[in-house]
Amino acid sequence: MDFALSELSQQVMAARGAERPVYIRGGGTKNFYGEPFDGEAIPDIAVLDLSGYTSVVIRFEHYYNDYSTNDFCGVWYSTDGTLTNYEWIAVWTADTANAAVFVSNISARVAGRSQVRIGWYYEGLYDYYWCVDDITVSGVVALADADGDGIPNDWETQHF
Repeated sequence: MDFALSELSQQVMAARGAERPVYIRGGGTKNFYGEPFDGEAIPDIAVLDLSGYTSVVIRFEHYYNDYSTNDFCGVWYSTDGTLTNYEWIAVWTADTANAAVFVSNISARVAGRSQVRIGWYYEGLYDYYWCVDDITVSGVVALADADGDGIPNDWETQHF
């Protein structure tokens, strides 16, 4: 087990250094301890272009069961397209309800940005679990206003 944990730690550190996500499955699958996938692609964290949005809200349901003070989970964002320059939206260090609903208006952080990544992070040294489901990122699209009068183009009618 110590060898497997050491190997997994090296894979996680290598992925972090290369700024790429690592996907690990447990519970008896052949992907346990970070073994290579069999014909499956490793998922990537998509870059979102939110440059045309004035408002952005993130929502998801989650259930975190904490075991010790060394464990935590959280949701983060970056606005430069990388996986390293991130800021936390929220962090949990104590148990949540099943299922807790998290909703946050992240407009001030990401609206108008073209290289946004949003991710979920879980660290459990002595842990139970963190379940995340029903994720939505929604927003309000900025309407074009070519003449700058504050009235969107689609709302204007020219009369002669």
